[in-house]
Amino acid sequence: MRIALFSALVLSVSLAHSARAESWDERMWKQLNKKLTADLVDTKMSDTCALISQITGLNIIIDPKVRKDDPAINLRVSDMDAGTFIKWVTTLSNTHAVLKDHAIFITDKPDEELIEGEKNDLAIMAATMKAEIPLPPPGVALTDADRVQIALKMIEKLEHKPTDFPGPDIGLGVKENGAANPFGAK
Repeated sequence: MRIALFSALVLSVSLAHSARAESWDERMWKQLNKKLTADLVDTKMSDTCALISQITGLNIIIDPKVRKDDPAINLRVSDMDAGTFIKWVTTLSNTHAVLKDHAIFITDKPDEELIEGEKNDLAIMAATMKAEIPLPPPGVALTDADRVQIALKMIEKLEHKPTDFPGPDIGLGVKENGAANPFGAK
């Protein structure tokens, strides 16, 4: 009886120890990777966010300014992860999703820290590559066109352009005076 009780106690302790509590970050990333299929036609932002929240279990809070306008969303997706779906919803509604206090906060303004962080990261990468890139002034977000131009400048710096070293003339081909090549072809 004591052996059985001891075995049960050891088993329960080892199971409790091995079952590590999942952190909020891990749960959020798991929820953002859930696949969604949706066909939204003139669906209000508030209804769209409620649908995402219901499917994934994510906490989504809409800024009162955005909720007042409640833009309509037209989007058809099939088997898309929730994170990308949210990105499309915010792009189509000209809003921004920010992670704040264990929730996704949808607002009409981009996060200043993220804007400046992205620009700093690009400036550091460009400096290490010795590429001169134009960055928008502080407080102005990068546009997709800016990102494309920066990427092209960085790729230009990465491309290895071999130096053209002219070799000696070894007599293959037409001579300067128009004589035939040494192989007899005319």
